[in-house]
Amino acid sequence: MSKVRQRKQKEKQERRCADGMPKTELAIQLSGPFSFKNKITPGLRVKGLASPESLVQDDRGNLYTGLHDGRIVRNKPSDDGRIGAGDVVNVTSVFIKNIPRATERVDHGRPLGLRLQGDTLYVADPNYGIYSLNTHSGKVKTLVKVNDVNPSLGYTDDLDVSKDGKYIYFSDVTSLHSDKIMYGIYSGVCDGRVLRYSTENEEIRTVVDNLCVANGVQLSQDDKLLFVSETMQCAIKVIDLSTLKILKIVNVPIFPDNIRPTGKGTYWIAGGSLRTPWHSFLERNPVVRQIASGLLSEYYITKLMLQFREYGMVLEMNENSSVTT
Repeated sequence: MSKVRQRKQKEKQERRCADGMPKTELAIQLSGPFSFKNKITPGLRVKGLASPESLVQDDRGNLYTGLHDGRIVRNKPSDDGRIGAGDVVNVTSVFIKNIPRATERVDHGRPLGLRLQGDTLYVADPNYGIYSLNTHSGKVKTLVKVNDVNPSLGYTDDLDVSKDGKYIYFSDVTSLHSDKIMYGIYSGVCDGRVLRYSTENEEIRTVVDNLCVANGVQLSQDDKLLFVSETMQCAIKVIDLSTLKILKIVNVPIFPDNIRPTGKGTYWIAGGSLRTPWHSFLERNPVVRQIASGLLSEYYITKLMLQFREYGMVLEMNENSSVTT
C-alpha cells in the first residue's frame, strides 16, 4: 500500500469518534431513535456490478437489479441456498426503439426503481419512463413514456405497484432532464412530483408536486398511504391516497433515498449521507447554490454535494410514520 493511501486512511480513521460516530457537526443530533447503531450484518459483496440501484427478490431467492449500462441482471442463490452467492446472469439490456428519451445523449435505459409481482418486473427508468419486463422471456412493455405527461418526465426514479396491480405510483425527481439532474438538485429547483398511472385505462394523475427532489416511494401495507422521500428537505412525506393530502412530514437526519418494507410491518429508509450545518446553510441561501450551479461543472457540483459524506444510515419507520431505530 502506498504511503499516500496509508496517510489518507489514517486521516479518515482519526475523523471518527471512539464510539464510531462522525466528528462532523450535524444539523440533527443523532440521539433517541437516530442514535448510532450497527444492527445490520456486513452481508455479502457482489463484485463487478456497475452502480446497482434498487433490488428485488423473487420467491426462488433470485435477486434482480438494474445497472448503469442499461442491463437488468439476475443474481442467483448458491447451490446451498445463500442469497446473492450464485452466478450473475443478464436478463436483458434495455434498449427500446422508436420512443422518445429524456436525453438523446444516452441511447439505452438506466433501470432504477424496481418492483416485482409474479414474473413481471416493473421498472422506473429516467431515460424511458415506466416499463415492465417479463423475467422469463426478457420481453419489455412500455407503460409510461417520458412525453405522456406535461411537462415531460425529467428523471423517473422510483415506483411502487398496488397489490391489485391497478395502479403504479412513481416519482419524477425534477422536470429538468437527466443531462441537468445535478444542477436541478443543487440549485434548489423544487418541481419534483409523484404521479399515479392506471394500468386499466392508462390515465396518469399527479399525486403530489412541488417536491424538492422526489425520490423513493412506498405504499403502506393496506395501500391507503404513500410514503415519499423528499431528499433535499431531509423528510418523508406521508400522503393519504383517498384525498391526496399530506398527512404528516417526518424529518430525518439523512438525505433519504429509497423506502422499502422490512417484511415485519415496518419500513427501511436509506440515506447516503447525513445532514450537516453546511447543508443547512446552502438550503437557507439559494442564491449561493444558484451562483455555484452557474460556475461549476456537474463533476464539481457532485463533489460539493458529497462534502462531509462520512456516513450513510438506514432508519426503520413503523406504520404510524414514526422512526423507531
